[in-house]
Amino acid sequence: MNIRLVAALIGLAISFAFPIYAQERNTVDPETRQEIDVVSMQYGEAFNKHDAAAVAALYTQDAVRVADWPGGESSVGR
Repeated sequence: MNIRLVAALIGLAISFAFPIYAQERNTVDPETRQEIDVVSMQYGEAFNKHDAAAVAALYTQDAVRVADWPGGESSVGR
């Protein structure tokens, strides 16, 4: 009986510990993160200056903007 209990506890410990090592690391490349920060800062500056042309220039021709509020509309392109 004791051997079964020990084996069950070891099995549970392995089953709880193994998924931690199997998880994918979701780290962003530092260069990509820096590019995102620069564009975000440019967007904020253009938005605060009420410069619609500068804001539109930050979007690509195939950009997709998804509205994240209820009833908001998504837009595609510039």
